[in-house]
Amino acid sequence: MMKKKMLAVVWMMLAAGSAFAAPLKLDMGLSSSAVEPGWQQFIETDNGSTLFDGVKVTISGIAGWRYRNSDALSGIPNEQLWRDFVYANSNMVITIEGLKPSIEYELSIGTFDIDSKTTTPRAADWKVGTETILTTSFGIPGVPIATLVPSSTRNYLFSGYAFSDATGKIVMQAYPAPSHNYGAYAFVNGLVIEQSLWAFDPTPDKGAKDQALNTTLEWKTGRDPNDFSMPNPKIRTHYLYISYGDPSFAGVSPISISAGSPVSAIGSYGPLSLNYDDIVYWRVDEGVNVGGVVSGPSDPATIVGRVWSFEVLKSVPILTGSPVSAKVPAGQAAQFTVEFDSISPAMVTWYKNNDPIVPDSRITVDTTDQSSTLNINEAQMDDEGAYTCRVLNAGGDFTTDPAYLAISRLLAQYRFEQNCEDSVGDSDGAAVGSMNYAEGIVTLDGQYWAADPNGSTYFLVPASKAYPRAGYGNGLEEFTYSFWVKRGSHVGNGRILGNFNDGTTTAVQINVTGEGALGILVRQENGANREFTTDKDQITEDQWHHVAFTFNSQQVRCYIDGVFRWYVDAYPLPDFADWQYPMAIMARNVRGTVNEPYSGMADDLRIYNYAMDREQVARLYYEVTNIRPCAYGYPALDITGPEGVRDCVVDLYDFAEFAASWLESGLLVP
Repeated sequence: MMKKKMLAVVWMMLAAGSAFAAPLKLDMGLSSSAVEPGWQQFIETDNGSTLFDGVKVTISGIAGWRYRNSDALSGIPNEQLWRDFVYANSNMVITIEGLKPSIEYELSIGTFDIDSKTTTPRAADWKVGTETILTTSFGIPGVPIATLVPSSTRNYLFSGYAFSDATGKIVMQAYPAPSHNYGAYAFVNGLVIEQSLWAFDPTPDKGAKDQALNTTLEWKTGRDPNDFSMPNPKIRTHYLYISYGDPSFAGVSPISISAGSPVSAIGSYGPLSLNYDDIVYWRVDEGVNVGGVVSGPSDPATIVGRVWSFEVLKSVPILTGSPVSAKVPAGQAAQFTVEFDSISPAMVTWYKNNDPIVPDSRITVDTTDQSSTLNINEAQMDDEGAYTCRVLNAGGDFTTDPAYLAISRLLAQYRFEQNCEDSVGDSDGAAVGSMNYAEGIVTLDGQYWAADPNGSTYFLVPASKAYPRAGYGNGLEEFTYSFWVKRGSHVGNGRILGNFNDGTTTAVQINVTGEGALGILVRQENGANREFTTDKDQITEDQWHHVAFTFNSQQVRCYIDGVFRWYVDAYPLPDFADWQYPMAIMARNVRGTVNEPYSGMADDLRIYNYAMDREQVARLYYEVTNIRPCAYGYPALDITGPEGVRDCVVDLYDFAEFAASWLESGLLVP
């Protein structure tokens, strides 16, 4: 078993005369006390647990522990400082035991990964039970890794609050964060555990917006460490710091406010005299009785509070609800709505592709003092585009991010009638090599031929014209991919289509393996993807099968011969880039190299920009075969059929099978 190394500390910061325990700090990184005075090397352990000051911390996860050596850190500033990172791919668990029962603790996780060299951070949500108490991320947007030098604290701390249970335990579990498209990992380099004994429950709430000009500050007095339901009886004075725009409170002198005698559970100050657009930072420190003397603002015995902030009403209009992209069938209505707050009358203007919209009998705008809705009746292809809204008042304006309108439709169709022409658009492909054609299965609208690449030839569609492609409504963020295949004899993978940009970025591919399995991959820019492969023997050799893959931002589904067979849960992936290389059909183009051509035949490849339901997919199969597939699943009483197997119909065959056992009994005969 690989040794797991960790470093732990108990940094006892007991203030003179104070009765409060110092925070417990666990570090999994630096071992050099010259760099971080007070950090002490702990012991090697095989169980991922450590005890310090009576508190047991256990860290577990899918991937386990990682030790950094100099070779792995070549080129990193101060590389000798980076050691012993703890990580898991997902679902890391931190279990803390030995705490006081039913007490609120502030839990701070320090995290940074030297592998995170991209400018896009990743994040993990940490939950206690079902409540997310904090979110950690690693990777600093816009900061090149080569410039990062560990500080004296080294970790980038993220804090949250949770109550210990009746046994003194807190269990935190990490999950990929939806705010970062679920593509995150959980990293832990340090953990700080501290009782929440400072002032709490501020009004206005932390991060509150649109507060009145005459706001009054209110808070609850710091808790008694011996009776968490009561204020601390040793608190005598609240030291209130107020700053406008500066959370460091540089040069700010505190306002002394009596805590009362006996100490009051609530403190307050105000009303303030504020200005529009102010950002107010405030903090309440608690002066305590130490030997008959009240600790002063800079006394180490004073309980330092947390920084809170709120925003005052804006003079400019404030966006409270953004318009959302929409996809509708041709002829149906589409709507975009913006919501806002404004202290003065607002003027609203809608734009399509940056051009002002002039309402008419078909396109109308309904505006109130808090919202505006753009109505597009009988939407058509000409209405597709990017829609924005500008809201202007006496103080200024804002413009929304674009929301897109797309018409649900068939984007491209390849009938393979001795060519790779797109029968519904201009996404034509050209054969590379001598493509063969043979009699196909689809005979709609005069179709006859099917492509017969036989594992040696393929088509290429220009990158700028190929579907699916980046952009709302272009078949990557939502889709149905439909095609007919007759699998030939081959080993390994054969691709129906595929394209990969450079790096771990935008990609798509559809696979038919030599064992008759089907697979799909769609990947966006940050590497997050939706991908799955069915079991083998789904596509029999030398027999036509209809295949459809659909995606609706929640599930990727696979239909075979009109029947829903496979699925994988998924999530929205909106971030795609334009293709760098031509799209390969009957193969895949991997960063400019075409490989894994398809062995077999293919007919009627279609790419839609919406997810069909099971009935729509079943109709694609029925219109070619005139066979009604079991689209809704087998009825409970469907026992058999004409061929001796279930046929998706409850009829006389099922009744006869049932009647043959009429009055058979398993009851006890006395």
